[in-house]
Amino acid sequence: MPYVLGLRSPYALVGNMVYFGRMLDKIRLLNRQALPDDYREKTGDARPELLDAQCCKFLGLGHAELTQRVLAGGADEELLVWCAQKGAPRSDEDYRMWNRYIARLGWRDEFSEELKQTVKASRIPSQAVDTYFDLIDFREGRNSIDEQAWQNNKVTRLIIMGVSGTGKSTVGKAIADEWAWEYVDADDFHPAANKAKMASGQPLTDEDRLPWLKKLAEELDRPRAKGVVLACSALKDFYRQILSPDLGKTRYIFLHGSVELIRQRLMKRSDHFMPPALLESQMKTLEAPVDALKVDVEPALDEIVADIGKRLMIAR
Repeated sequence: MPYVLGLRSPYALVGNMVYFGRMLDKIRLLNRQALPDDYREKTGDARPELLDAQCCKFLGLGHAELTQRVLAGGADEELLVWCAQKGAPRSDEDYRMWNRYIARLGWRDEFSEELKQTVKASRIPSQAVDTYFDLIDFREGRNSIDEQAWQNNKVTRLIIMGVSGTGKSTVGKAIADEWAWEYVDADDFHPAANKAKMASGQPLTDEDRLPWLKKLAEELDRPRAKGVVLACSALKDFYRQILSPDLGKTRYIFLHGSVELIRQRLMKRSDHFMPPALLESQMKTLEAPVDALKVDVEPALDEIVADIGKRLMIAR
């Protein structure tokens, strides 16, 4: 099985639960027809021995019901809360028990011999794989030892996205101040040619944006003591894939509001290179994400920041 863009390690945490995020990824990729055939046959809950089915059983939900909710939109943490409300309520100890059980599957249990045979048939070095989680990571080109460090595999990147005028910089700075995280503004990384083009009323092309997006991805990857908040339009799914291939550590905050409200805000700005005339172009370009926290920008700033913190439940 090759590496699949947008499919995280089974060790990646959502809240305090492993594997759940990977199952969400598979649902979203399948909906976009971007999930390879080798993976499709292992989705759903029809085969109780497979990981998706076991995850659904733990949550107390059917896979079809979960799929419907995931495709309706929402951040991973919101979806986990919904599962606890709709399915079987789980305590912190329940999640710890789940993590210990599912992450060790294949290690000194009834599945050990089957795993050994799979490793042997795949010609994988036996010392590289102890569990089925390890096997998945090895096949997809990840370092399983690194992925097992759950305490280091938490969300450390917030990307505040939306069209110009939704308040990305204002909200991003406020969250960074509240959480004592570093703040980065994507506009600061635009080359002079991009800024001049937008200031003249011309929308940027994908070719214009590509070097800029790659620079931002490098900035997000830079080691930090705590997390980072990036304010960036990130209008297309293609852009977001460049910015954040590591979904386990990244969450998107999608700021949205009425066109009238956003246009009024843009009209009041005199210190920015994005003229109000480009709002329509940005609205047409926008591909609203289904895996983001959707936040209305009309309330007061302190309400927006408090709402984001409450709904994401990110340890910080």
